[in-house]
Amino acid sequence: RDVIGDWSSDVCSSDLSLACTSATCSPSAAIVNAVLDAHAKCSDGSAVRAVEVLREMEPQVRLDSISYNTAINCAAKFADGTAALAQEIFAEMLRKGVAPNSVTYHTLLDAEARQADGSAAGAVRVIDDMEQRCDSPPDVSMFTTAINMQARCRSGSGAGALRLLARMKASGCAPTAVTLNSVIDAQAKKPDGSAAIAAGIIAQMGRWVQPNQIHFNSADRKSTRLNSSHQLHL
Repeated sequence: RDVIGDWSSDVCSSDLSLACTSATCSPSAAIVNAVLDAHAKCSDGSAVRAVEVLREMEPQVRLDSISYNTAINCAAKFADGTAALAQEIFAEMLRKGVAPNSVTYHTLLDAEARQADGSAAGAVRVIDDMEQRCDSPPDVSMFTTAINMQARCRSGSGAGALRLLARMKASGCAPTAVTLNSVIDAQAKKPDGSAAIAAGIIAQMGRWVQPNQIHFNSADRKSTRLNSSHQLHL
């Protein structure tokens, strides 16, 4: 605390090196993480500045998963961040031999969901990578987010939502009402969606959750779209 004092998140890596020199101490992962955490939590935080701190301090400090996870979080939540930047930080993390954990993947998925360059395909890649590298499997919230992206992203599809639902159930995760609504929503919004599949999900929903009005409304939207399209072709 004496080293970082009253600094705001505007601190940069050169400031950090100078402060540590004047305080007769060496930079440490804990100090770097405190600066990165300020970028993640303060209103004047910046993804670009956080990455500058990370990259310039890498040669001096053995950074840990907290360092990289916090920088990825900045890329996910700030206007100057992108999903691509989050993936760049993740690649650096792997090159440095730092093992990703469940927080890493949750934050990568958050970047895909929140940033304009995020995509449904990118969300699936995050889940694929987590299953291959991480001891902790994707959880309900991750599958639900990825399925929701199939519904709302241009690159998503009704079939993609169904594939993720199947993977979710195969991994032992029980879908929630929000999960199933996202699957039905994908059927309603995407050209390859199926009103019959949406109705079938509602019919079987009692195995997991109680259907609500939102589920029925989403299924009705697909039926209405199909009926309107059929009438236009008559």
